[in-house]
Amino acid sequence: MDKHAGKILASRIKSSGFNTSEIAKRLEVSRTTLYNRFEAAVLNPEFIFRVGLIIGYDFSDEFPELREWLKQQESQVLKKLASPYTQYESWKDKELQALRQKYTQLLERHNRLMNFLVKVANDNEFHSLKKEISQFL
Repeated sequence: MDKHAGKILASRIKSSGFNTSEIAKRLEVSRTTLYNRFEAAVLNPEFIFRVGLIIGYDFSDEFPELREWLKQQESQVLKKLASPYTQYESWKDKELQALRQKYTQLLERHNRLMNFLVKVANDNEFHSLKKEISQFL
């Protein structure tokens, strides 16, 4: 025997103690729409899930497909949450690369300056400068 989603929801809502007006209000649909859904044999998993949240009931036993839908929703939420982090990581990597490039340029300039100072010290026989440069290196 096939299950009738609308009848299952109507039964669970009735046994939960909530009235249909309150459920409709929380779902942001009219009571007529809610009653029409009770007549539907097949319902959207999101709708079933939302009703379950309102009445505090897990419909995944009656609707095993709800578990798969929840997994898909979880995956989408995780992707959305990870997106800014991934963008941050990308930004951080670019920033790190820029700092490495600046450091490398600074180091190259430093080495050229030191080589120049060594050459000047050797050419002019500045022994004290030469000694200081050697100690520095």
